[in-house]
Amino acid sequence: MRRIILLILIISTSNNVFCQIKNDSICFPNSEHKEFMDSIKSARNEMIDAIEFLSNQLEEIELRKNNMSISSEENNSDLLAAGNYYALIIAVQNYESSNFPDLKHPISDAMRLRAVLLENYTFLDENIEILTDPIKDRVEKVLDSYSATITDSDNLLIFYAGHGGQWNKRNMDDGYWCPSDAEFEQSRTLINNSAIRDYLKLIESKNTLLISDACWAGSMMRDPAPPPNKKDVLQNLHDVPSRFYMSSGENTTVPDKSIFIKYLIKELKDNQDQYLRATDLFSRINNPVSFNTPRSDGSFVIPQFSKIHGVGHLGGDFIFIKK
Repeated sequence: MRRIILLILIISTSNNVFCQIKNDSICFPNSEHKEFMDSIKSARNEMIDAIEFLSNQLEEIELRKNNMSISSEENNSDLLAAGNYYALIIAVQNYESSNFPDLKHPISDAMRLRAVLLENYTFLDENIEILTDPIKDRVEKVLDSYSATITDSDNLLIFYAGHGGQWNKRNMDDGYWCPSDAEFEQSRTLINNSAIRDYLKLIESKNTLLISDACWAGSMMRDPAPPPNKKDVLQNLHDVPSRFYMSSGENTTVPDKSIFIKYLIKELKDNQDQYLRATDLFSRINNPVSFNTPRSDGSFVIPQFSKIHGVGHLGGDFIFIKK
């Protein structure tokens, strides 16, 4: 369009006056007549070329738009009927109590996980919630809200990174998450595994995957069992409700700079499979993490993966669907 306007201006303003009006007729000086007509022809040809160029561009844009629409329809028709995908990403890095030293990486790890879910899988931005340095009440309110908003056709991924612990009491065989207002062994400020299980019972999602990158995270699992392999068809496998738990280590400390999140995000990003089961995701990151996360005593941090007992697991699996 700018090119056409420029050509019109050239015709209107070039080389002073090309003609005179006498007795209601237009007269051209002989010396300028040919130059004027050549200019008109040249400008006309350039305008025709410009219009043809714009027309081709519009046709190409329309063609691309139609192809994208067809491609999108084809891709969607190939996807599982899997409902919506939600993610709650909890990152606690800064603590109020001196009993819990501040961490350096949970928030950046959370942002990287969000990015890979949006870029590579069928998670929508409005369905991903990130809580940075939340207090206990904030985490519980969000988990409560999911019991009302997430349906039995939806899928929920919950990720926690921060301090974790395990009760060292005679009558308490449970672990816990440490929100930003946590106080050492003060139950009212901690999120016990038993409470997390209760929330998972209330959330009626089709499939839930809980990932914890924290010390003593393996305390969520009490009776590890091999992942089920009852369904050969992914759609049937998806349709059977599941409740799985993945942790960065056993009932032990884990490093602040998490090797677990490094390989978790790497495998999610590098994955080329259209459908990635949580069981397969864990198998891909298990060995790299196990052999690259030494503790100060020379032993290694071993990631854990298991179904969560008593919260509705019926043998299915959480399936990441690649865009």
